[in-house]
Amino acid sequence: AQLNPDWAAHVRATDRTEMRPDGDMELMANLESFKVPDCQKCGGILKSHVVMFGENVRRDVVDACYSLVDSSDTVLALGTSLQVPSIFRFFRHAHKRGIPIAIVNLGPTRGDDLADLKVEARLSDVAAVLEAAVRDAHQQVPVTDARPLGTAVQNI
Repeated sequence: AQLNPDWAAHVRATDRTEMRPDGDMELMANLESFKVPDCQKCGGILKSHVVMFGENVRRDVVDACYSLVDSSDTVLALGTSLQVPSIFRFFRHAHKRGIPIAIVNLGPTRGDDLADLKVEARLSDVAAVLEAAVRDAHQQVPVTDARPLGTAVQNI
């Protein structure tokens, strides 16, 4: 708020924060005036540990993700359209290796044709049911069998 008083005032003036899944938020026109705090240790730009649009994911991170997929019994996509290629490739990788894929999303996803189970619903509506089903499935049947999860979700 101290670095960007105009922005702080803008946020306070907004009566509520809207969630926009596609990032189509309207921002004030004067983006050039926004000040990013410097790192107090090195003086560099502070940046969250995320990959922004147009940036590359480090190779060691990609390799670690492939290893995680390879060691997984199931791959689960929650509340995503899977449109970003750098994420979708892990689902293609799982599919090629016969690793079951489950998707929970409201609306179509790029991975629907790869999915062994697709739950067409809001994630917030099924989160508790999914948690219980996954916990029960893990305790009662092999995790590679997605049927207990599908049965539980049908009861919503």
